[in-house]
Amino acid sequence: MIRFPTELVGEELAREASVFFTEALAKLNARQFRRAVGEDLPCCARCAGCSLDEGAALQDARRLLETRAGHPVSVVAYSMGKELAAGRACRPVLIDGQRLAYQVEDGEVLDPVSKFNTEESCCCGQHDDDDDGRARG
Repeated sequence: MIRFPTELVGEELAREASVFFTEALAKLNARQFRRAVGEDLPCCARCAGCSLDEGAALQDARRLLETRAGHPVSVVAYSMGKELAAGRACRPVLIDGQRLAYQVEDGEVLDPVSKFNTEESCCCGQHDDDDDGRARG
């Protein structure tokens, strides 16, 4: 497993490296999602019931769904992988030079990590929040 040392987050090199790791994981995830055609996979890590964990190892989609805890890089790579598997071009970006997100082909920037900081239901409409703030399917 790849570990991403979060104690380096304050350094520019670590932020830039997170973009490259995200792109690589997203491409691996896209392959997994293409193979899983017909399976009802959650639209995002939050809807999968995962929690955000800055100290977690970087994980592909399959491992993220198994452990239910993901580093922000893994969370963004999950959603970006779903987009890539659907044939939608996208690339990882840093918002304000710090927060990881991804940009789709029409220029829209999507931030799946921000879903973990809200009480709102997911935009997919298939999952509602439980009282403990975790999503259910």
